[in-house]
Amino acid sequence: MGLVRPLWNPEGGEADAPALSVPLKVAGTPGSWFDGAPRMASRPRGMPMRLSWMLLLLLIGPACSTVRVVRLDTGDVAPIVHTPRDAEGASSVELDDEVFEAAVVSLARDVRPSLHPLRDARHRFGVPDRSGVYVYERRGQRLIPVEERADGPRLLMAYADERLTRDYGQWCAQKRQPGDCLRLLDEGPLLASDGKYTLAMAIAMDSVWDETAEALRDMADPQAWMATVTASVSMYLLLWALPEPVSKGVAALVTATAIAYLGVDTVWLLLDGWIALVRQVDRATTFAQLSEAGEAYGEVLGENAARIFVMLATAAIGNTAGLAAKAPRLPGSSQAALNVEVQAGYRYAALGRVESVAMTADGFTVALAPHAVAMAAGGSSGAGRIQKHHIATNKNDVSAARGGPWTPEFRRIFKRAGMELKDPENIVQIQGHQGPHPQAYHELVFRRLNSATARCRSVEECRKVLTKALQQLAREAATQGTEINKLLTHGHPR
Repeated sequence: MGLVRPLWNPEGGEADAPALSVPLKVAGTPGSWFDGAPRMASRPRGMPMRLSWMLLLLLIGPACSTVRVVRLDTGDVAPIVHTPRDAEGASSVELDDEVFEAAVVSLARDVRPSLHPLRDARHRFGVPDRSGVYVYERRGQRLIPVEERADGPRLLMAYADERLTRDYGQWCAQKRQPGDCLRLLDEGPLLASDGKYTLAMAIAMDSVWDETAEALRDMADPQAWMATVTASVSMYLLLWALPEPVSKGVAALVTATAIAYLGVDTVWLLLDGWIALVRQVDRATTFAQLSEAGEAYGEVLGENAARIFVMLATAAIGNTAGLAAKAPRLPGSSQAALNVEVQAGYRYAALGRVESVAMTADGFTVALAPHAVAMAAGGSSGAGRIQKHHIATNKNDVSAARGGPWTPEFRRIFKRAGMELKDPENIVQIQGHQGPHPQAYHELVFRRLNSATARCRSVEECRKVLTKALQQLAREAATQGTEINKLLTHGHPR
């Protein structure tokens, strides 16, 4: 999806009309941090905000059909270009309400609510601080600082911000959380830009926040937790409105895990939609306009994606182990481990090796360690009798002989557990080993491993049951006289 060229301006002029400056207020340290960021087309004066979203989607619709790619940059050679594909058993993860609520309750125990949610979230996700009065210069497509005068733009903005702040308080009261329920006024008496973005995000995820609040009702201070997580999700997303959209550190890990859960195309569209929301919020002068922008993004986001972002943000801001350590234990992680390799080309078990994720016009560029790239497991063909044996074969990728190909089926099971066929758990020393092995052997191994992992939901759980099943198979394979040992040592005609 390319950038959208403005087709109109608020005064009704053409796209090439003289530049128009619109005052905007931003909280933090001075600096035109939006310079060069993608811009949405402005809507004509009086046009309903939701209609402008619909027009934008019509304009960019054809571009959204572009096949997005993931460039895997290991730093050693030219980036590997991976095109997302479909595969049996690989699909985005769906979290139902019970699974989501149980996960949030468990993860929330490790989160210390922040006294200054916005400030701490900026620091955690690497969002620069901003402050001062800015104007949006249409011709240069950037925010520029302006001189502050008592009778200048700040005075006009203050009136609008005061109304928004008052309406924000009423919104909190309607949520039965009177006062500054999201702690957006810690940095001043009026809602500034980051506060507006966060409020719009809370509105976008309204139904998910309601079920989350219900799940956390027994916590000491659920309101403080909600404020902390809301700010974290919003500041993470705000990274993508920066001039060079890239996430590093914990933000990169959130992005890489979100891609595993939701897929490349979905995450790209959600981030691009967030940029559209930022533009709408920047132009909003009333709570109704801000609320409409949030509701419109909520329709794009959807309940399932909102749940996943809340879960990942909660895992990322915990006080003990980070998201990389928690990822294998998250609900749906076994499905995500299958999905990410065909969607993005990297391994779920190697999420901790992701260094950065950059958003491009046609997808993402992921910088990561070389061994984190998911390569098809190969293996040289054996020569008759060998002692080292792969319980689940790694040498039957193509052949239909003896019921094959078996390797893709075994690889699918191992991916759900964050494991590979070359892992030591899958290797056993066999005295008198003779191949190739009959169909009955592969059927026996597949039946045992598939049955063992049929009900596991997380990578950690799948790894535990798969490892146990492999250990049992290894003992039987190494014991003379057992069914599996006979199948391994008697061979089969080529």
